[in-house]
Amino acid sequence: MIEQRIVGSIAADTLVTFPQGSVRGSSRILHAETFETTDGPLAVVVTQQTPFHPVSRNWPDQPGDTGIITVGPHVLTVVDCITGAVDLEHQTLLLGEGLRARRGEPGWAFVVAHVVLVPACGADALLGRDATLEVDVTRRHQLSSAHSACHLAALALNKATRDLWRKDAPRDSIGNPDFDQLAIVESRILLDGSMDRYRLGRSLRRRGFDSAALLARLDDIGSILTDQARAWLALSPRVTLSVPDGQLSTPRAWECELPDGRARVACGGTHLRQLGGIGSLSVSLGPDTDGSQVVMRTTVRSGDPSG
Repeated sequence: MIEQRIVGSIAADTLVTFPQGSVRGSSRILHAETFETTDGPLAVVVTQQTPFHPVSRNWPDQPGDTGIITVGPHVLTVVDCITGAVDLEHQTLLLGEGLRARRGEPGWAFVVAHVVLVPACGADALLGRDATLEVDVTRRHQLSSAHSACHLAALALNKATRDLWRKDAPRDSIGNPDFDQLAIVESRILLDGSMDRYRLGRSLRRRGFDSAALLARLDDIGSILTDQARAWLALSPRVTLSVPDGQLSTPRAWECELPDGRARVACGGTHLRQLGGIGSLSVSLGPDTDGSQVVMRTTVRSGDPSG
């Protein structure tokens, strides 16, 4: 964990515009400081508002955005973007895995920490200055395509496994038993797709899921997933994000109108507004080495970022 004293004054969450699809913005720098890493010195920059998406501390599935921040003649290279929390009483910024503050906890503000290469002028010289923030558009589009496709694949997986439940189970937003949420242990959004890992343990079997039947039908179910996801994709449905306000820590949700119903998935990542922006996708399902888990891999070819 990294602990840093705040040089400026942070009183509330960072205002974020990435849920609306923004990739460019302007804001005042509230904090800038150099810190040491195993790869050498870097700097962290916190602004009042940003279009950059940070990797989540609680569910780090989507990587943080990269891009540039321009401050006068200085162009800062953003190499990562992470979530931090500010102890408002002591004005201390905390970053890293040791951070224990919870979203919505009184006395804390959650902020987007842009990790940048140390500028020639030094990090301290940036404090209080106005900055222009620009996200790497191509990379953002790839991650957004992959994340939207990941949700389609998960919904298709729930539908394809609905006959493997012998007991009632919590349902997803379109009415199928929610295998994805009940069994998932890891999700990773990649530039060319996603990887989701599911545990087939005793607790899932007690809930009434037939894990043996799933393992016996992995290839068939994988083909069903691809066909279902492609059928939905061919309709080019629109996506909306439920964004109650602009605060970083406010819960958000991905929503998409499908023939099966209006899908809704809690999600704080970035997404396409039209699924026609995904060029193509395929889904595969396979076991891990000992059969205690299965892995779903969704492969995506992104369309035109301007589309």
